[in-house]
Amino acid sequence: MSLREEIVSSEDYSRKVWIFDNSGSDRLAIFLDAEFYLDRMNILPILESLPISAAFVSYVDGACRHSDFTCNPNYGQFISENVTNYVQNKLPNVSDHGHLICGLSLSGLAAAHLWLTNPSLFSGVLCQSGSFWWSQEWLTFQLSSLEPRGKAWVSVGDKELDKGVSHPPTDLRQDESQVVACENFARELQRVGSAVHFQTFNGGHDLACWRSELPTALQWLLKQ
Repeated sequence: MSLREEIVSSEDYSRKVWIFDNSGSDRLAIFLDAEFYLDRMNILPILESLPISAAFVSYVDGACRHSDFTCNPNYGQFISENVTNYVQNKLPNVSDHGHLICGLSLSGLAAAHLWLTNPSLFSGVLCQSGSFWWSQEWLTFQLSSLEPRGKAWVSVGDKELDKGVSHPPTDLRQDESQVVACENFARELQRVGSAVHFQTFNGGHDLACWRSELPTALQWLLKQ
């Protein structure tokens, strides 16, 4: 098994992508916020025990996170077309559908948006403390017009209660708490018929909490 660094570019984007090749696996997970998952959550030992390859896309910096991860259709196209096609060419055993898309905090919002807008590509989504409060819970209100999707793991810490705050570096406004927004998103997903595992863990907006649930979350998402 190996991890190699590549550069994937399009007309609008150029991002570092780290590819984890689990030889023989036909499943692929794409992780946004690569530096969190790789450098600060030590995800590779978890993936080595699972039947899945992975690609990790760099977030670059805080300003890019706020631009890319807020349901940005141009960034969504970059991930669903450029990154996915590039990785599939590098990993010929990987299927052209049935992928997982994964993120945490603001990238959890982006992952959910990618999953919802690319149902033939992504069969499951991992949303760890997803920032569904963005733009007055805009994504949650889009669900009523959509058909049921595949599987969604949505989790949030019971101490993620802040609201009425702004986040640097762009002063992104959060009017609702992470807990309430995640609960609302999961409830609406279930109402429209998607398979949802909603979990409230004991903790806050915390990397250790997110890592501890990764083995169980990924195993659940990989089950057919």
